[in-house]
Amino acid sequence: MLIADDQAIVAQGLGALLSVEDDMEVVKIVDNGQKVLEELEKQPVDVILMDIRMPVMNGVECAGHVTEKFPDTKVLILTTFDDDEYISKAIGNGASGYMLKDLTAEKLTAAVRNVHIGNSVLDHLITKKIVGNTGVIREKRKSITN
Repeated sequence: MLIADDQAIVAQGLGALLSVEDDMEVVKIVDNGQKVLEELEKQPVDVILMDIRMPVMNGVECAGHVTEKFPDTKVLILTTFDDDEYISKAIGNGASGYMLKDLTAEKLTAAVRNVHIGNSVLDHLITKKIVGNTGVIREKRKSITN
């Protein structure tokens, strides 16, 4: 696993948290998307845990490059930002998951494991946003209740 976050204490904390799991190994921590791509050229990884806002290249842009150049690598976005634009662009660029940083260690490790085996994961608040912003789903909900 590779961790990409420009806040050193956050990245190091995530690395320490995930490294104690028997089935997870953090091989590198970087602080921007460009470094993610450089590291993947040297050593491919199964999962990237990546923040959105980083210098040089942000996580949304990087996710697109990763899924294009390294299709076997899964991207799990971990961020504080629940902006609709970030969510749609990250998912549109191939991110396998979008989680918010206020989650528990158990939910984070479960999300990483799920993404690793090919599942998609979304924070429950992100799921509510997506469902709430989809007219088709809202219309079906109205017709069921009427």
